[in-house]
Amino acid sequence: MAGARQKAPALLANNRGGRGRGLVVSTRGDTWRAPSLPHIISTPLVDPVQARFQPAALRQTRKVWRDWWAAQPSQAVDMLSDMAALDMWIICIFRRELYTQVVIAQPLVKGSNGQAMINPLERTIDKLSQRIERAEMHFGMTPLARFRLQLEYSDADHAAEKMAKRWQRREREEQAAVEADIIDLDAV
Repeated sequence: MAGARQKAPALLANNRGGRGRGLVVSTRGDTWRAPSLPHIISTPLVDPVQARFQPAALRQTRKVWRDWWAAQPSQAVDMLSDMAALDMWIICIFRRELYTQVVIAQPLVKGSNGQAMINPLERTIDKLSQRIERAEMHFGMTPLARFRLQLEYSDADHAAEKMAKRWQRREREEQAAVEADIIDLDAV
């Protein structure tokens, strides 16, 4: 019958409610450093039009890269298995920034018959934007993607690092106190 349930809700999969368990990610310690940008981005460009816009595109790309590694979802990244995909993402960001500036400077180009036509880099920008959006969904760079990934952040690693530092400081203080209590009988 239309509009009637075929199965009772208790018989459906995932009848516990919710979206399942989230991924618990431990926060980074104070000594952690973000990886550097892929080398291919900073190599000088041959095309003079693109080379003119490379410094500005590189600045914007570096900002996006730093902002990503400062964000909490980046803590869920496995540096061994995910870096190739992140490198491709940041290369796409760089190329999109560069091509966007070129298209703004030259919105129309000459076609094969000498006619004015829209710069073909616009299609490339659209394809790059699609790749970037896929990566953003995959790595939790948007609010909806973060919700879907259900990341939970734990300070366990950071707390353990702090505790180890406190313990070392305490041991040094105790050692200094013991040394201060030693009486040098030769000096008396």
